[in-house]
Amino acid sequence: MQLHRILILVLCFWSCSKKTSAQKEITVADPTIFLHKGTYYLYGTSPESGQGFLVYTSKDLMNWSNPVGATSGMALSKEHTFGTSGFWAPQVFHYRDKFYMAYTANEQLAIAVSDNPLGPFRQSEKKQLSGEGKQIDPFLFQDEDGTWYMYYVRLNNGNRIYVVKMKPDLSDIEPGTAKEILAAEKLWENTWNANWPVAEGPTVIKRSGKYYLMYSTNDFRNPDYAVGYAVSDHPEGPFVKSDDSPIISRKLLGVSGPGHGDLFTTSDGKFKYVLHTHFDRTTVAPRLGAIIDIRFEPGEKNEKIVVDPTSFRYLKAAIAQTFRNPILPSGADPYSYWKDGYYYYTHTLVDRISLWKTTTLSALAGAKEVTVFRPPSVASYAKDIWAPEIHNIHNRWYIYFSAADNKGRNNRIYVLENKRKDPTRGKWKMKGKIAASSDYWAIDGNVFEYQGKRYMVWSGWENAKSRHQNIYIAAMKNPWTISGDRVCISKPELEWERHGKRNEPTDTATVFVNEGPQALLRNEQLFVIYSASGCWTDNYALGMLSLKGSMNPLDASAWEKSLKPVFSGSAEAGIFSPGHNSFFKSPDGQQDWILYHANDRPGMGCAQYRSPRSQRFRWKADGSPDFGKPIPLKNPLVVPSAYSIQNN
Repeated sequence: MQLHRILILVLCFWSCSKKTSAQKEITVADPTIFLHKGTYYLYGTSPESGQGFLVYTSKDLMNWSNPVGATSGMALSKEHTFGTSGFWAPQVFHYRDKFYMAYTANEQLAIAVSDNPLGPFRQSEKKQLSGEGKQIDPFLFQDEDGTWYMYYVRLNNGNRIYVVKMKPDLSDIEPGTAKEILAAEKLWENTWNANWPVAEGPTVIKRSGKYYLMYSTNDFRNPDYAVGYAVSDHPEGPFVKSDDSPIISRKLLGVSGPGHGDLFTTSDGKFKYVLHTHFDRTTVAPRLGAIIDIRFEPGEKNEKIVVDPTSFRYLKAAIAQTFRNPILPSGADPYSYWKDGYYYYTHTLVDRISLWKTTTLSALAGAKEVTVFRPPSVASYAKDIWAPEIHNIHNRWYIYFSAADNKGRNNRIYVLENKRKDPTRGKWKMKGKIAASSDYWAIDGNVFEYQGKRYMVWSGWENAKSRHQNIYIAAMKNPWTISGDRVCISKPELEWERHGKRNEPTDTATVFVNEGPQALLRNEQLFVIYSASGCWTDNYALGMLSLKGSMNPLDASAWEKSLKPVFSGSAEAGIFSPGHNSFFKSPDGQQDWILYHANDRPGMGCAQYRSPRSQRFRWKADGSPDFGKPIPLKNPLVVPSAYSIQNN
C-alpha cells in the first residue's frame, strides 16, 4: 500500500509539473510555406494586410512561433517596398543566393528580395511588375531549362488565371508573353452562379514531364470555396481540368471556405498543401491557416492528386502571454535601458533614485526596487529629483537626472557614474552638473548617439527670468560634459502646446511648456518626441520633431515640427495627459514600444496619480513613427516578443 501511494505521488508530480503550452489557431489567409535548412516559414495575408506580411516559423509543422519577422514580426513591411495597402498572397523562394517574395499590393504584382527568409524583404526601386489592369496572386515557377514563368490572376470579367514569361533576373515580365490559361466554367467552380466567376491562387509543380496547376474557385466568401487541379504538357498550357476536382472542399473536410494555398515538400520528401478556411461556419474572417497531406497516384493518363482528409489540421501557435497597463501603480517620467538580458527601469521618485531590474517590463511589478542614490539635505541637487535616465556608455553606467537646490530652485541636470557590471550594485559617484555655456534652468536630459557623435537634448528656460520651457540640444565632449553652447530646436508656439494656466493658490501664471525630449532613431532618421502643454492640464500630449535639411542636429533650421500631437489623451479610452515618454525594444529586438505616464481621470495633474504604461507602436511608409492611440487599461496587450517573466 505504501509503495502504491509513492507511485501515485510520483506520477502526480510528473503530470502536474510537466510543461504544457496552450495554443490557438493562426489567423492567416492565402498561406504559403517555405522550407529552408530544416525550418519551415509560414507567410500569408494577415488581418493587418495593409502593413505587409508576417512570418511564423516551425521545426515540425506542429508548433509554430508567434510572428518573428525582421520588422515588428513582418518579413515584408510596406515602408521597404511597393504598395500601400492590400498586401495579399505572398510566395517565397530561393534563387541565386537570395530569397525572393512575389506578392500582391494595391491589386498589382511585385517582387522583393532579402538575404534572410525572415526579411526584411526590400526593393531597390519601389515598383510593380508590368501588366494590364488589376493583377493578383503571383506564383513563380522555374522550368528545368531555366526559364521562369509567373502564374497569376488578372481581373477581367472575373478572376482568370494567366501565365507570363519572366526575365532571367526576375526584374519584370517578358513583354508580349502573357496568355490566359484557366477560368471558372464548371458548376462546382461557381456555385453561386455569380456574374464574376473566380479562379485564383495558382500553384504549379512538374512531375514526370507533366505540369500540375492547383487552383481555387468560387468567391472567397462562399462556403463552397474549393481547390481543383489541371494538367498540361507545357508550362504555358493548354491545361486540362481533372474530373476528380474539387479535391479539397467543404464536403470533403466539413469546414467552410477551404482553399487558396500552396503545395510544398516536407523535409522527409512528402507533399502537403497549406490552405485557409473560414473562421467558422457563419463567419468568413479572420481566416485560419491549415495543412493537409496530398500524394500523387497512378491514373489512366497522368498521375492524379489524392488528398487525405484525415490529415487535415489547423496551424497553431503558442497563445501569447498578455498584460494590462499600468505596469506599476504609480510612477512619472518612466525610462528603461536594456543590456545583457535585463531591463533597468527607473522613474521619478522626487527624493531618491531607484532601479528595477527585470527581464520584461510587462512584469515590472514583480521586480525589486533598489535605491541607488539619495541626495544630501544641503546641496545644489538636494530636492525635486526628476526624470532619471540610465545609460550604459563605454561599459560604464550613467544616470542623468534633474534636481533643484535645497530651497527648491535653480533646477539643473546632473550625472552619476557606476563602474560595476550590474548597476543595482556598487557605488554611484557624482560626476557633477552637466550644462551648456548658457547655464540656465534645465530639466529632462536625454543622451543619444547619432552618426558617431553624442548629443544631449533637454528642456530649459531661455534666460534666468523666463518660465517658458523650450527644447535645447548640444554636443557632448564625454558622458558628463557638454561641448560648446546649446541650440534651441523647439518652442511652445503651436496652439495645442500652449495650455499652461496654473491654478495653485500661490501660482496662477500661464507657463508654456516643451519638455521631456526623447531621441528616436531608425534607419538614420532622427526624431525627437517631446511633451507639450503643462503636465498640470489635461492637454498634456506628445509632439514630434524630425531632422530634415542639413541633417545636422545642431542646425536649428534642420528640425521640422509636426503641426499636431502624435500621441494624446482619450476620454473614451479613459487615459488623460499622456506624456514624458521613452522607448524600448522587445527582448528579441523585433518590436518597438513606447513607455509613457498618464492619469486615469481628468484633473489629476502632475501628482502621484500618474502611472507608467507601455504599448507597441509601428512605423509609417515615410519612416516616421506611428504611435496610434492610447490603449484602454481594460484591454489586454500581448507581451513583447521573446519574453520571460522571471525577475531578479
